[in-house]
Amino acid sequence: MIAQRAPHSHFAHYGPDMLTRIVELLVEPGSSEDDHVYSYENCISSLGKICYYHYDGVTVTKNTVQMFLEMLPIQVDDEEARPVNKLFCEMVLNKN
Repeated sequence: MIAQRAPHSHFAHYGPDMLTRIVELLVEPGSSEDDHVYSYENCISSLGKICYYHYDGVTVTKNTVQMFLEMLPIQVDDEEARPVNKLFCEMVLNKN
């Protein structure tokens, strides 16, 4: 929600740290295993929202978007799957 509702000026200040922490959580060994799968998929969702709402080519780059796309689909967390799939479709339709 922060990524979705934060103005770009606020994100510019806090976003790099949030993005770094999300990526660290996603690449941590074992982060996608059963005990952590819901947290992992929430991080994927957060990463997608950051890509969609705050892509700037500097903090959020094509590599960030590529990372998000490579982690799809969300398979376990039904609450996150539908909004993330919708977000993905919007990205494709908007050519983001």
